Amino acid sequence: MPNPKLNNNVEIPALGFGTFANVLVKGETCAAVLAVLDAGYRHLDCAWYYLNEEEIDAALKQWFSMNSSVKREDLFITMKLWPHLAEPEDVEWSLNNSLKTLGKTTSIGVSNWKISDLEAMLKYAEIEPMMNQVEIHPFLPNIELGQIETTQETPLQNAELAALAEKKGVLAVPPKSANEARIRSNFVVVDLSEEELGTICKAAEGRHYRFVNPKVTSGYDVWPEESS
Repeated sequence: MPNPKLNNNVEIPALGFGTFANVLVKGETCAAVLAVLDAGYRHLDCAWYYLNEEEIDAALKQWFSMNSSVKREDLFITMKLWPHLAEPEDVEWSLNNSLKTLGKTTSIGVSNWKISDLEAMLKYAEIEPMMNQVEIHPFLPNIELGQIETTQETPLQNAELAALAEKKGVLAVPPKSANEARIRSNFVVVDLSEEELGTICKAAEGRHYRFVNPKVTSGYDVWPEESS
């Protein structure tokens, strides 16, 4: 699978692994990160809000100690600043805390920004963001956003897609799991015919369904027009 280049010429692995997990289950994140690195993933999607940076750090140290041929710079680790930490001193604290745990920053970006927000920000930003991480899947294609880093965060309950996944011998689940078999299945590259791509595109027709909304987790309403 070819890795795209960001506009600062930094390569980002095309397939990443979401590290959001049940913080009440101690060790789950650590075990999952070890499994995904063994499976070949080199991109971890993380966030301070997930409250598991320490487990990710422990997993990385353990895995690197057993795989000396792979270096920290071979991994792309995405961190996210939550909307309620928008004051300069909060941004600095969150950044320094994450950098101390997971390593240096090579690229910066935004998450869940609308086109109008991006256009306004680009008028004053001194550094152009390298990516806009958004939810995207057949039920929410987000085609209008163009070239972006995309994430799918929720299983899709659709008979046609489930049948296609069964036909291809893969699991119809997102790239976020603590199950080692699913982790490995999600890393398999599947070739699709034009007809099969059409099946996926057809699932998007007439749909605009958002599974993940920051309003639920942080009270920050990114898309007020969708609830009006």
